[in-house]
Amino acid sequence: MKTIEDYKPRKKSDTPIAYFHYFDKGSIVYQGYIKELKKDRAGTCQLFEWVSGTESDEITVTRAFFDDCTFYDSDYQMNSAYEKYSKTR
Repeated sequence: MKTIEDYKPRKKSDTPIAYFHYFDKGSIVYQGYIKELKKDRAGTCQLFEWVSGTESDEITVTRAFFDDCTFYDSDYQMNSAYEKYSKTR
């Protein structure tokens, strides 16, 4: 499984660095992608709406935020993981 250390720092871009699900107490709380990643592994993330899947809020996060994330290389992988997750709930 990838960690935030597997991704190289990069300034804001329209191309996602990685997609993610953020977990709290075993539940997915956020879904989105990393837009910017700094050398200290803090960054900017674009979140998605749950129902429509459209972009919603842009948030700034610290390195610690990524400790509770699972990372994906594509939106397809992220969506497939969510489908699998939702069947267990």
